Amino acid sequence: NLYHFISKYSRIIIMGAGVYANTIAKQLYYHKIDFDSFVISNNQPLNKRYLGKDVWKLRQLPANKENIGVIIGINPTKWLEIMLALEEAKVKNFICPFLFDFPINEE
Repeated sequence: NLYHFISKYSRIIIMGAGVYANTIAKQLYYHKIDFDSFVISNNQPLNKRYLGKDVWKLRQLPANKENIGVIIGINPTKWLEIMLALEEAKVKNFICPFLFDFPINEE
C-alpha cells in the first residue's frame, strides 16, 4: 500500500525528523525510492537538514499540495497533534504506515 501511495504523487515528503522518520527513510532508500524532504510541525525546532535532506516547516509547503504525498514518520501516540497540524496546513494526502496500512483523507 505504501508503494501504491508513493506512485501517485510527484513529490513525497516524510513528516517527522526522528526515529520513526529515520526508519521510513531507510526503508525507502533500501528500495531505491527517492523522496524530496522532511517536514515538521510549525511549533517544532527547525534543523535545516536531516539524513542529507532538507527539513521544512508545514507552513513552508507550497500552496498547491495536490501533487504532494506525505508519509507520517512520527510516533502514533501523537496522532491528535499530527492530525491538527496537517489540518491546519491543509494537507490531505497522507499515509501513516505505523498506525494504518492505507492512505487517510486522500482525495
